[in-house]
Amino acid sequence: MTGIKVTDLSEEEIERICREIGDSFYDHKCGVKKDGTTEYGMRNLINSREKMYRHMKACFVAGYESGCLYSTSERGEGYIIVTYKGHDISFKSGVKMIRAIVKNLGGIRKGIKFLKRISGGGTTYEEELKKKKIPYVNLGMLVVLKEYQGQGYMRQLMEMLYEIADEQNLPIVFDTDAENKLEKYEHLGMNLAKTRDLGDGVFMYDLYRPAQKIQ
Repeated sequence: MTGIKVTDLSEEEIERICREIGDSFYDHKCGVKKDGTTEYGMRNLINSREKMYRHMKACFVAGYESGCLYSTSERGEGYIIVTYKGHDISFKSGVKMIRAIVKNLGGIRKGIKFLKRISGGGTTYEEELKKKKIPYVNLGMLVVLKEYQGQGYMRQLMEMLYEIADEQNLPIVFDTDAENKLEKYEHLGMNLAKTRDLGDGVFMYDLYRPAQKIQ
Protein backbone atom coordinates (compact mmCIF):
# COMPACT_ATOMS: atom_id res chain seq x y z
CA MET A 1 0.00 0.00 0.00
CA THR A 2 1.14 3.55 -0.72
CA GLY A 3 0.34 4.68 2.85
CA ILE A 4 0.28 3.27 6.39
CA LYS A 5 -2.23 2.06 8.96
CA VAL A 6 -2.20 4.41 11.96
CA THR A 7 -1.77 2.58 15.27
CA ASP A 8 0.33 4.65 17.66
CA LEU A 9 -1.03 8.16 18.12
CA SER A 10 -0.69 9.87 21.50
CA GLU A 11 -3.62 11.65 23.16
CA GLU A 12 -1.93 14.96 22.32
CA GLU A 13 -1.60 14.00 18.65
CA ILE A 14 -5.24 12.90 18.47
CA GLU A 15 -6.32 16.19 20.00
CA ARG A 16 -4.21 18.25 17.59
CA ILE A 17 -5.35 16.31 14.50
CA CYS A 18 -9.03 16.37 15.47
CA ARG A 19 -8.94 20.09 16.20
CA GLU A 20 -7.57 20.67 12.71
CA ILE A 21 -10.12 18.31 11.13
CA GLY A 22 -12.94 20.11 12.93
CA ASP A 23 -11.64 23.49 11.76
CA SER A 24 -11.27 22.19 8.20
CA PHE A 25 -14.91 21.07 8.03
CA TYR A 26 -16.24 24.13 9.85
CA ASP A 27 -14.31 26.64 7.72
CA HIS A 28 -15.00 25.01 4.36
CA LYS A 29 -16.71 27.42 1.97
CA CYS A 30 -19.47 25.62 0.06
CA GLY A 31 -20.71 28.65 -1.85
CA VAL A 32 -23.17 28.60 -4.75
CA LYS A 33 -24.04 25.48 -6.74
CA LYS A 34 -24.03 25.43 -10.53
CA ASP A 35 -27.81 25.81 -10.52
CA GLY A 36 -27.52 29.02 -8.48
CA THR A 37 -28.58 27.48 -5.15
CA THR A 38 -26.56 28.53 -2.11
CA GLU A 39 -25.42 25.59 0.02
CA TYR A 40 -23.97 25.44 3.52
CA GLY A 41 -22.84 21.85 4.08
CA MET A 42 -22.52 20.15 7.45
CA ARG A 43 -21.95 23.51 9.12
CA ASN A 44 -25.69 24.14 8.87
CA LEU A 45 -26.30 20.95 10.89
CA ILE A 46 -23.40 21.23 13.34
CA ASN A 47 -23.31 24.95 13.83
CA SER A 48 -20.38 25.71 16.13
CA ARG A 49 -16.65 25.15 15.81
CA GLU A 50 -16.48 23.26 19.11
CA LYS A 51 -19.37 20.95 18.19
CA MET A 52 -17.78 20.25 14.81
CA TYR A 53 -14.50 19.35 16.52
CA ARG A 54 -16.23 17.00 18.98
CA HIS A 55 -18.25 15.36 16.19
CA MET A 56 -15.17 14.75 14.07
CA LYS A 57 -13.17 13.54 17.05
CA ALA A 58 -15.84 10.94 17.87
CA CYS A 59 -15.62 9.58 14.31
CA PHE A 60 -11.82 9.78 14.12
CA VAL A 61 -11.27 7.98 17.43
CA ALA A 62 -13.73 5.22 16.49
CA GLY A 63 -11.83 4.61 13.25
CA TYR A 64 -8.48 4.74 15.00
CA GLU A 65 -9.48 2.37 17.82
CA SER A 66 -10.96 -0.09 15.28
CA GLY A 67 -7.84 -0.25 13.10
CA CYS A 68 -9.57 1.47 10.17
CA LEU A 69 -7.49 4.67 10.11
CA TYR A 70 -4.81 5.18 7.46
CA SER A 71 -2.40 7.99 6.66
CA THR A 72 -0.19 9.02 3.78
CA SER A 73 3.02 8.56 5.82
CA GLU A 74 4.51 8.74 9.31
CA ARG A 75 4.30 12.54 9.03
CA GLY A 76 0.51 12.35 8.89
CA GLU A 77 -0.12 14.70 5.99
CA GLY A 78 -3.64 13.33 5.57
CA TYR A 79 -5.97 10.65 6.95
CA ILE A 80 -8.76 8.35 5.77
CA ILE A 81 -11.11 5.99 7.60
CA VAL A 82 -11.92 2.95 5.46
CA THR A 83 -14.37 0.20 6.43
CA TYR A 84 -15.87 -2.91 4.84
CA LYS A 85 -17.37 -6.17 6.05
CA GLY A 86 -14.87 -7.87 8.35
CA HIS A 87 -12.93 -4.61 8.73
CA ASP A 88 -15.45 -2.31 10.34
CA ILE A 89 -15.85 -0.05 13.36
CA SER A 90 -15.86 -2.32 16.41
CA PHE A 91 -19.03 -2.63 18.47
CA LYS A 92 -17.37 -1.04 21.52
CA SER A 93 -15.95 1.88 19.55
CA GLY A 94 -19.22 2.30 17.64
CA VAL A 95 -21.25 2.60 20.84
CA LYS A 96 -18.69 5.04 22.24
CA MET A 97 -18.86 7.10 19.05
CA ILE A 98 -22.68 7.25 19.02
CA ARG A 99 -22.79 8.29 22.67
CA ALA A 100 -20.25 11.06 22.04
CA ILE A 101 -22.15 12.31 18.98
CA VAL A 102 -25.51 12.30 20.78
CA LYS A 103 -24.01 14.11 23.78
CA ASN A 104 -22.42 16.66 21.46
CA LEU A 105 -25.76 17.30 19.75
CA GLY A 106 -27.40 18.03 23.09
CA GLY A 107 -28.97 14.73 24.09
CA ILE A 108 -31.21 12.00 22.72
CA ARG A 109 -34.04 14.29 21.60
CA LYS A 110 -31.73 16.52 19.57
CA GLY A 111 -29.88 13.42 18.34
CA ILE A 112 -33.14 12.02 16.96
CA LYS A 113 -33.90 15.40 15.34
CA PHE A 114 -30.46 15.33 13.70
CA LEU A 115 -31.06 11.83 12.32
CA LYS A 116 -34.47 12.84 10.99
CA ARG A 117 -32.86 15.79 9.25
CA ILE A 118 -30.21 13.54 7.67
CA SER A 119 -32.82 11.01 6.52
CA GLY A 120 -35.07 13.76 5.18
CA GLY A 121 -33.19 13.75 1.91
CA GLY A 122 -34.32 10.23 1.09
CA THR A 123 -32.63 6.83 1.02
CA THR A 124 -28.85 6.97 0.71
CA TYR A 125 -27.08 5.03 -2.00
CA GLU A 126 -25.32 3.07 0.75
CA GLU A 127 -28.70 2.01 2.14
CA GLU A 128 -29.74 0.88 -1.34
CA LEU A 129 -26.66 -1.36 -1.55
CA LYS A 130 -27.41 -2.79 1.88
CA LYS A 131 -30.97 -3.65 0.86
CA LYS A 132 -29.61 -5.44 -2.20
CA LYS A 133 -27.04 -7.18 0.04
CA ILE A 134 -24.20 -5.84 -2.09
CA PRO A 135 -20.97 -5.58 -0.04
CA TYR A 136 -18.91 -2.42 -0.43
CA VAL A 137 -16.03 -0.35 0.90
CA ASN A 138 -16.96 2.87 2.69
CA LEU A 139 -14.86 6.00 3.08
CA GLY A 140 -15.83 7.33 6.49
CA MET A 141 -13.53 10.35 6.50
CA LEU A 142 -10.91 11.99 4.30
CA VAL A 143 -8.89 15.01 5.35
CA VAL A 144 -5.58 16.60 4.35
CA LEU A 145 -4.12 18.77 7.11
CA LYS A 146 -3.88 22.46 6.30
CA GLU A 147 -0.11 22.77 5.84
CA TYR A 148 -0.13 19.93 3.28
CA GLN A 149 -3.12 20.95 1.18
CA GLY A 150 -2.60 21.54 -2.53
CA GLN A 151 0.36 19.14 -2.69
CA GLY A 152 -1.32 16.03 -4.10
CA TYR A 153 -2.13 14.26 -0.82
CA MET A 154 -5.86 14.02 -1.54
CA ARG A 155 -5.01 12.05 -4.68
CA GLN A 156 -2.67 9.85 -2.66
CA LEU A 157 -5.39 9.15 -0.08
CA MET A 158 -7.86 8.27 -2.83
CA GLU A 159 -5.32 5.93 -4.41
CA MET A 160 -5.01 4.20 -1.02
CA LEU A 161 -8.79 3.83 -0.91
CA TYR A 162 -8.86 2.40 -4.44
CA GLU A 163 -6.09 -0.04 -3.60
CA ILE A 164 -8.01 -1.36 -0.58
CA ALA A 165 -11.23 -1.68 -2.61
CA ASP A 166 -9.46 -3.43 -5.47
CA GLU A 167 -7.82 -5.91 -3.10
CA GLN A 168 -11.30 -6.76 -1.76
CA ASN A 169 -12.86 -6.63 -5.25
CA LEU A 170 -15.60 -4.35 -3.91
CA PRO A 171 -17.30 -1.15 -5.03
CA ILE A 172 -16.81 2.06 -3.06
CA VAL A 173 -19.59 4.24 -1.67
CA PHE A 174 -19.52 7.39 0.47
CA ASP A 175 -21.05 10.85 0.60
CA THR A 176 -19.87 14.44 0.78
CA ASP A 177 -21.59 17.70 1.70
CA ALA A 178 -20.55 20.24 -0.95
CA GLU A 179 -20.64 20.46 -4.71
CA ASN A 180 -17.06 21.77 -4.84
CA LYS A 181 -15.93 18.70 -2.87
CA LEU A 182 -17.96 16.48 -5.21
CA GLU A 183 -16.11 17.92 -8.22
CA LYS A 184 -12.74 17.02 -6.69
CA TYR A 185 -13.85 13.43 -6.04
CA GLU A 186 -15.21 13.13 -9.57
CA HIS A 187 -11.89 14.39 -10.93
CA LEU A 188 -10.16 11.64 -8.95
CA GLY A 189 -12.35 8.84 -10.31
CA MET A 190 -15.60 8.74 -8.33
CA ASN A 191 -19.10 8.95 -9.85
CA LEU A 192 -22.16 10.79 -8.56
CA ALA A 193 -24.85 8.23 -7.71
CA LYS A 194 -27.51 10.60 -6.33
CA THR A 195 -28.02 14.00 -4.73
CA ARG A 196 -30.08 14.35 -1.55
CA ASP A 197 -31.66 17.67 -0.58
CA LEU A 198 -31.90 17.93 3.22
CA GLY A 199 -33.45 21.38 3.11
CA ASP A 200 -32.21 24.82 4.20
CA GLY A 201 -29.29 24.74 1.79
CA VAL A 202 -27.88 21.38 2.89
CA PHE A 203 -27.18 18.80 0.20
CA MET A 204 -25.51 15.41 0.38
CA TYR A 205 -23.86 13.88 -2.66
CA ASP A 206 -23.65 10.07 -2.75
CA LEU A 207 -20.57 8.89 -4.63
CA TYR A 208 -19.89 5.47 -6.12
CA ARG A 209 -17.12 3.56 -7.85
CA PRO A 210 -17.83 0.04 -9.13
CA ALA A 211 -15.57 -2.92 -8.38
CA GLN A 212 -12.72 -2.88 -10.87
CA LYS A 213 -12.00 -6.59 -11.19
CA ILE A 214 -14.02 -9.08 -13.22
CA GLN A 215 -15.97 -11.40 -10.90
